[in-house]
Amino acid sequence: MPGTTAATTHRALLLVKCALVAATLPPDARYEYADWSTKLQEDLLAGYNRHVVPKSDRSKQGTTFSAAGTNVEMALRIFKVIAVKPADGAMELKVWLRMYWQDERLSWDPAKYGNITKTHFWGDPAPTSGNSQIWIPDIQPYNGLKGIVATLDPAYARVEHTGDIFFSRPGTMNVMCKFSGLTAFPFDELKCGFEFGGWAWSGEQQGILLKGLGYDFSAQEATQGSTYQEYTVSNVSVVRVNYEYPCCPSEPWPVTVYTVSLKRATSFYVVVIIVPTIIVTMLSFVVFWAPSSSADALGFGITVIVVVILMQVVLIDLLPVCGEILWVDIFVSVSYTFCMMSLFQSALVILIETNETEHLLPLIIVHPAKVAWQRLRHYSKHLLCLQHKVVPTEHDEMDQSKRAKNLATLAESASVQESIAGVQYRLYGPGVQRLAAQAEPVTGDAQDGRNMTIAPEDMPKLIFFEKLFFSIDEDNTGEISEDECTLLFSFVALDMPYDERMKAFMAADKVADGHLTRMEFCELCRTTLWDMPLPTIEMAVENLKCARLALRDRYKNYWQSVAESLESAARPILPSMYIAANVVLFNLDFNDDYDTNVERIMGDAGYLKVSLRTGGVVWIVVLCLLIIVIVGSRRAIKKLSYNIGAAKKASEIEAVRALNTATQHAKNTIISRNDIVETSKGSQVVKFEDC
Repeated sequence: MPGTTAATTHRALLLVKCALVAATLPPDARYEYADWSTKLQEDLLAGYNRHVVPKSDRSKQGTTFSAAGTNVEMALRIFKVIAVKPADGAMELKVWLRMYWQDERLSWDPAKYGNITKTHFWGDPAPTSGNSQIWIPDIQPYNGLKGIVATLDPAYARVEHTGDIFFSRPGTMNVMCKFSGLTAFPFDELKCGFEFGGWAWSGEQQGILLKGLGYDFSAQEATQGSTYQEYTVSNVSVVRVNYEYPCCPSEPWPVTVYTVSLKRATSFYVVVIIVPTIIVTMLSFVVFWAPSSSADALGFGITVIVVVILMQVVLIDLLPVCGEILWVDIFVSVSYTFCMMSLFQSALVILIETNETEHLLPLIIVHPAKVAWQRLRHYSKHLLCLQHKVVPTEHDEMDQSKRAKNLATLAESASVQESIAGVQYRLYGPGVQRLAAQAEPVTGDAQDGRNMTIAPEDMPKLIFFEKLFFSIDEDNTGEISEDECTLLFSFVALDMPYDERMKAFMAADKVADGHLTRMEFCELCRTTLWDMPLPTIEMAVENLKCARLALRDRYKNYWQSVAESLESAARPILPSMYIAANVVLFNLDFNDDYDTNVERIMGDAGYLKVSLRTGGVVWIVVLCLLIIVIVGSRRAIKKLSYNIGAAKKASEIEAVRALNTATQHAKNTIISRNDIVETSKGSQVVKFEDC
């Protein structure tokens, strides 16, 4: 039939066309490749031992010390960086490990096997799996966190008819790094080295060479490389060395040492750590322009220091705990130091400005020690029960000896709650004759006022003496010092020389401790100032208060001027010093020699290499010139302002002098006219003062 004949003809044409196409294909791409490859592998693996190293002509690659085994050429293709952990000293990379070697046991004549030139054998380097069909090189990373048997996938090895084998395995590499370069953090370029070498086979059976450079970067795959990551690979270097071990002193162990340089993305640390730290530190200098008397300056300074400490806490999770000094440690320490200097300056200015004494040192050291000693004496007396709230002294039944003992107790006590004026009045008041009749006669000089009788109208004087004690005892210690007492009597007892004042003080100081209690002071006033009228005493005491207030104001004004001078000096100096320190820091190169000195241990002396860049020298010179110009301009402005003020003052003085001269000239003219009128009219005088 015509339809059947056409279909048969079309099928025949297709078969002819397929035959022609197959004839033009290479043998490895033809339809019968699977049959020939199966037969080839059966023949090659017959009698093949995968645990024995291959045979090859190693002399072609320059190996002369051994003819056994084979040379393995390796290359590492770095796909991307997965993780870098400086705190753990580890790095993880996505890589393709490629190895090339020759195994003459796997070579064949293509003419006997359909002219095919390659085949694939399953390669699994795990010796316990038993799945590998051929011998696989025994190469491991010496500092691997995990062996590449576990991190690289098994794969097929491509075998050429010449016995040349290409074996590529994808996977990850987890290595423990002896990082170098971290000392410049966060402007560092980390370097991590890892070594590939034979574990069981030495160089006699398994040589290790580099294929090309020994590494390459993936360039054509769309998913290669990294984005939005902290680290990128900036450089890779490879060297080949030979090691010797005591187990095999005559066998070389070839090792390839890879050094991967990682560039850190520093913008994150600049924005999150460096810039905020600089801003916060510069803000700490704002207190130099704030009112120094305000306690807010101290609170602000403390807050700034807390912020800097919190930034250090943030860095803890980003950095390893190590014995080396890092750039960021110095940077944060410098900022922290300047914040502390700002806080110390604020505290010192407040301390100086509020000082009202002659010397600053006693205020800081002597006064607290003095107060502490007084408190200690006070509490020791209280614990020893040497003080009494009320001490009876005026009862008729009391004998003279007991009364004297109670008076001595009153003299020693610094916190008696009973009125001393009342005690003195009851002792020396109108009823003193009745008490004296029962007492023993008193011998000695009676002119010191100790045995005088106090009239009722003299009671205000006793009360004033006790009130005077409270007004002088400003720190409420219950005692008056020798200096305070002698100063008081220099204003009140004007006719008493210094020697007599000292004798009176020592006579009143019953305990001889250099201080007068309320009882001792009132007795001293009664025996010394009794004949002086009360208004005179009050006026003298008021004069003393005015003198003390004036002296205090003078000291206060002096220390305020000192504090202002200190602040004026700190305003340009501390910020300039901080800026200069940062300029120097940002132009220093921090390096270590861990990558070159393999014997160097962590924190060993001499590991840190610091150098100043040429640009840094230029910046420092420019900064110094700028500081000199600013300081010189400031002084010139001050001098100009002073000269303008002096000229203005001189002009005002000259104007006043001219006015005085004109006034005096007018007065002389009037006087001359008065003299002329008096001469012409005789006794009738006409005066012009009212004109």
